[in-house]
Amino acid sequence: YWADRLGGKMFVVGGLLLGGIFVPLTLAWAPTYALLLLGLLIGGIGNAAFHPHASALMSELIGKYKGSGMSIFMVAGNFGRLAAPVLASLALYLGGRHGLTLLAIPGLILALVMFFSMNPPPAPKKSGNNVLSKQFFGAIKEKGGFSLLIVVGIRYMMVMSILTLVPIMWAGYGIEYSIYNLLLTVVFAAGMVGNIIGGTFSDFVGHKPVIIASAILSTIALVLFINSGSILLGFMFMALVGACLYSADPVVMVFSHRLFPENKGMASGIIGLGGMLGSLGVTFTGFIADLYTPAVGLYIAAVMMLCSILFIYRLQE
Repeated sequence: YWADRLGGKMFVVGGLLLGGIFVPLTLAWAPTYALLLLGLLIGGIGNAAFHPHASALMSELIGKYKGSGMSIFMVAGNFGRLAAPVLASLALYLGGRHGLTLLAIPGLILALVMFFSMNPPPAPKKSGNNVLSKQFFGAIKEKGGFSLLIVVGIRYMMVMSILTLVPIMWAGYGIEYSIYNLLLTVVFAAGMVGNIIGGTFSDFVGHKPVIIASAILSTIALVLFINSGSILLGFMFMALVGACLYSADPVVMVFSHRLFPENKGMASGIIGLGGMLGSLGVTFTGFIADLYTPAVGLYIAAVMMLCSILFIYRLQE
């Protein structure tokens, strides 16, 4: 909402400063659990300020092939997830917990770069009464915005269910946790490839086919992973899960911007809200895992992913 009404440098530069600096400093120096939560909350607000505005700007700057362009934006994020465990481990090794302060340096540098490179900053688009109005929410309903919210929520629930339940399942098999950390690296690396493939294909075949194919293929790959009989097969199928699952991320983002061309920041915020709902949905799959087994919880996530296809059909191409 703020990005659509104000725009400018404050969201990109300020978001980078809050998210990129508060989080590592909090992890490095917070003396109590309460202050740890407060610092992470402030850092989260920075991320929330940066991402909707940055993705909206990307959508404005990208030319004809928006799926491919947005996929590059998403690849950068997945590369950050891929690099974070390595950089954090290196910082801990060099300086202990306080060594995590080093992780604030990239955020500070990039905030300065964006401050000087965004000159002049993109002009804000005054939304008037078109945002947070009865007409706006009516447009959300008419264009399938609530269906998009459900689709994003289910997709994110599957991601978080994998991140939450797979280590528990593997621990039950006697597999060391360090092996799971390596598995995460493989997932995010494969996700980078999936970003490029999905974004590129969407420019030629449309958005819905890519999102539907992502749901079907990631479901099949997850079921194969659950039933894999070895670590090697587990890595292969989980890499396939990552590639298929993340292939639709840039497509969903571009799709949201096309639904609400005048309110792209708000559209990106809807994606973020869907991610939050998906995180809460993990409590359901986790509850099922406690009642039965982690594998059953993952099966439920897979079934939910297939159900999301019903809502994908309701989206306007």
